[in-house]
Amino acid sequence: MVISFLYAADDKAPMQRTRDRTVDIHHIKIDVAVDLESQSVYGHVVHTLSPFSRSLESFYLDAEDMTIRRVRLNDKDIGFDHTGDKLHLSLAKPIGWLDTVTVRIDYTAYPRRGTFFIKPDETYPDKPWQAWTQGEETDNHHWVPLYDYPNEKSTFETILTVDQKFKAVSNGELVSLSENQDGTHTWHWRENFPMVAYLISFVVGEYVKVEDSYKDIPVNYWVYTDNQNEAMRSFGLTPDMMKYFGEVTGVEYPYEKYDQIIVADFMFGGMENITLTHNTDRTMYDQFAAPDVSSDGLVAHELAHQWYGDMLTIRNWANIWLNEGFATFFSRKYREHKFGYDEGEYLRFGEMSSYFKSNKKWRRATVYHSFYVPMDLFDGHVYAKGSLILNMMQDYLEDEAFWRAIQHYTRLNQYKNVETEDLKKAIEEITGQNMDWFFKQWIYEPGFPEYDVKWSYNQRNRTVKLSVKQKQDLKKNLFKMPVQVRVDDQIHTIWIEDKELVHELPVDMRPKMVIFNAGMRIPCKVTFNKTVSEWIIQLEKGPHILDRIAAIQVLKTKKGRRRVETALLKAAKSDPFWGVRKEAVNAFAT
Repeated sequence: MVISFLYAADDKAPMQRTRDRTVDIHHIKIDVAVDLESQSVYGHVVHTLSPFSRSLESFYLDAEDMTIRRVRLNDKDIGFDHTGDKLHLSLAKPIGWLDTVTVRIDYTAYPRRGTFFIKPDETYPDKPWQAWTQGEETDNHHWVPLYDYPNEKSTFETILTVDQKFKAVSNGELVSLSENQDGTHTWHWRENFPMVAYLISFVVGEYVKVEDSYKDIPVNYWVYTDNQNEAMRSFGLTPDMMKYFGEVTGVEYPYEKYDQIIVADFMFGGMENITLTHNTDRTMYDQFAAPDVSSDGLVAHELAHQWYGDMLTIRNWANIWLNEGFATFFSRKYREHKFGYDEGEYLRFGEMSSYFKSNKKWRRATVYHSFYVPMDLFDGHVYAKGSLILNMMQDYLEDEAFWRAIQHYTRLNQYKNVETEDLKKAIEEITGQNMDWFFKQWIYEPGFPEYDVKWSYNQRNRTVKLSVKQKQDLKKNLFKMPVQVRVDDQIHTIWIEDKELVHELPVDMRPKMVIFNAGMRIPCKVTFNKTVSEWIIQLEKGPHILDRIAAIQVLKTKKGRRRVETALLKAAKSDPFWGVRKEAVNAFAT
C-alpha cells in the first residue's frame, strides 16, 4: 500500500500481541448483492473451517456495521450473539481436530468503513457511481463477517450481483458472468491461492478493460472511458516489471491474472489486493505530464506486493516492514534497473529524507509492538527505512549472497505468514553469517548513527588520519557498521563499532577530496569538519550523485560567500544528473 501521509502514535501506546486463532479457515465463499443506491451489501458468506482443539463449543468472527439474520452450521441453525464488532457462534455440539464444517451467515451490511460508495452530488455532478473496498488493515469485516487479522490464510470466492450497467471486478479468475431477469448480472470470481482476509476486494463501477499480458497471464487495466488512451502510459510497464520481479525473487508471478483498476476518492495511492490492485484515479496522466510525473513507482510498488505482502504476508502488524519495506525496495530496484543507477540512488536519497522525518516525529524501532491501531505503524520507519535496511544488507552481504538469500526466503515462505526472524533465518542459512548484530541495531532498536568526523594529513608517514566519534545517545545505541571512505579515487572500508576511532589510511600525497560514508550507503547524520574549498571540490568532483548532494546540503548553510554561490549555480546549471541540479536550485530557496 502506498500512502501519502504519515501516521504516528506515541510511547504510551499499548502493547499489541498476535491474535490467537481458534479455527483454521480453509475457504470463504461470499455471495452478495452490492446496491449503490442504498449503499448496502447483502447476502451470505460460507466459511469452511476446522477447529484448533479437540472440543470446540464456540468461536467468534469479526462483524461490524451489519445485521446478522441467520447462522447455520452444516445447514442447521445455530445460536449466535452479535455484540459490538464480534459475532459469537455457539455450536449445537462440540467439534474436534478432524472435523471440517461449513458455517453460513446471512446478513445485510451498511458499511461505514471497508466499503466506500461514490456517487455524483450537487458539488461534483460528474463524479462516477462506484463501490470499492479497502480492507487493510482490518476493515473488511465491515462488509462481510470473517476473521479479520493477518495470521490466517484461505482461498476464497466472491460472487457479486450488481446493476447491469456496472462491472464488478474482484480477485482471482472469473468463473462465470450471468445475466439475471431483474436487470442485474452476477460476476463469480475465485481466488485459488490462500490469502489473508484484508486482501479480499471488489470494485463496482463503469469501466473499460484495456487488455495486456505477461507470458500466458492476463494483465488488464480497468479505466474510465475517457482514460482508455492513457492506460498504457500509466500501466504499460507492468509486464516488464513482472519479468524483472520474477527474475530477482526467483519466483515467477504465479496467480490467475493481474488487474489494476482506478477508483475515485481513494485515500491512498494504491492497494495491493491479491491479483487486483486498486489505484487512485489521480494516477492517470495525459501526454503533457511525462516525464515530469509518472505512475511507474506506484505501479512497481503495488506489483512487488504481490510477492511481499500477498504471497508472503506478515503474521502480525508489528512486522509490517516485511510488506512495505520490501515493496519500496523492489520498486526502487526496478526503476534503477530500467532507468539507470543514478535514478535509483536519488530515490534512495528520498527514502533517507522520509525516514529522518518520521524518526523526528516518532522515534521507534522498525519492528514495534506498541500502537493504538495498526495504521499508526505505516510511516517512514517501515516504508523508507525498511527499504534502506535491505539496501544495507545487500551492501554487507554483496550482490550474489544477498539475492540468493532473498530467493531462499521467498521460496521457503510462499503462501505463508512471516515475521522478521524468518528473514533472518533464511539469510543465515544461505550465507552462514550471524546477523544478530545487524537485526538488533537496525530493526529491533530505534535510531541511526551520528558521526563527528575529522581528518588530517601526515606528510612524514603519507597517511590520512581519520578521527571518528559516535555522538548519538550512546546509552541506547552504539552502532557497528562498515563505512566507506573515499580518498580521491580510492574507496576504503573501515569498521566503526566503538565510541571513538582513529584510523590511518595510506596515501601517495595529500588528498584533495576525503568523503566519509561515501555514496551515503548508511542512513546517518555526519558532521564532517572540512573547509569550504573541500566541500566545493566534492560538489564538483564527487563521482557519486549523493556525495555531490551531501556537499550541497553543507554549502547551502554557507550562502553569502561568492564562491559558495558560484559553485551552487554551476551545479544547478551543468551537473550531469537532474536530481543534483534540482537540489542545487533548492539550496537557494532555503
